[in-house]
Order: sequence, then structure tokens, then C-alpha cells
Amino acid sequence: MLQHLARRSAVTAATALAAASVSLLFGGGAAHATGTLGLHFYTASVATCEADLWFNRQAGGNNTAQGVVSTQDNTSGDVQCIGALERSSTGGATWNQISATHSVWGNTDYPVTSDTYWYADGAKYLARTCIYAVNHYTGWTSPTVCTSAH
Repeated sequence: MLQHLARRSAVTAATALAAASVSLLFGGGAAHATGTLGLHFYTASVATCEADLWFNRQAGGNNTAQGVVSTQDNTSGDVQCIGALERSSTGGATWNQISATHSVWGNTDYPVTSDTYWYADGAKYLARTCIYAVNHYTGWTSPTVCTSAH
């Protein structure tokens, strides 16, 4: 399990670095006013589902954000995790979904993930990833949880 998670983290980090390079070449939004440059990671979870926000703060303001929806190990196949990347241009007062809805089902052998595209995230925006769980065996639906906004 740890090897799989380490491999998943390495692949995700490599994807993030590639996206950062593309963003530097083609531009993005204006810079957030403050913060440490580089790749930042935020997470939230509900039931056996996890929402991740990858935020890449770059010099020159070409910041990008990506959402990840995933299940945890040893999750019943009855559990579906549903989530998306959201953006606010009102300082967090209102939110709009900017990515497609991503859905993954539990697997008893390994975590299952689905990544959004990378989106420009300039000074006028905040980004977060939100997720909820549905157990199709019992009919239970969790409340929606979101990562912190960045």
C-alpha cells in the first residue's frame, strides 16, 4: 500500500511540475499578493473519500490549481466518491464549479483517483476541491466537504 501511495504521489508531483512548466510558457492569471512559491497541497475527507487541492504558486503570477477525487484503500465497491474543482471570484462568498464532475468507485485492493485539469488561478480567484460520498448499498449520502480555499 505505501509503495502504491508513494508511486501515486510521485506521478502526481511529476504531473504538477509539467503543468507548472506549461503554465509558465502560456501564461495564466495575475499573481496572488502573498505566499510561498511552489506546489502546495490541501486535503479534506468524508467517509472513505478524499478531496485534494494542488495549488501551484509561481513567480510572475501564473498560478494554477488542480482538484483530485479519490477513494481510500479497502473501500467497498458500494461507495462512490463524487467531486469537482470550484472557483470563487468573490473572496469565497459564492462558488462555481469549473471542472467536470469526477466520480470514482471504491476498490478493496488500492485507492482509485481522478484528477481535474489544471486551471489558471490568479489574484482575483480562490480555488477549492469539494467531494461527497454515496453508499449505493445502503442509500446513504454524506454531506459535501471541501478543502480550504487558496
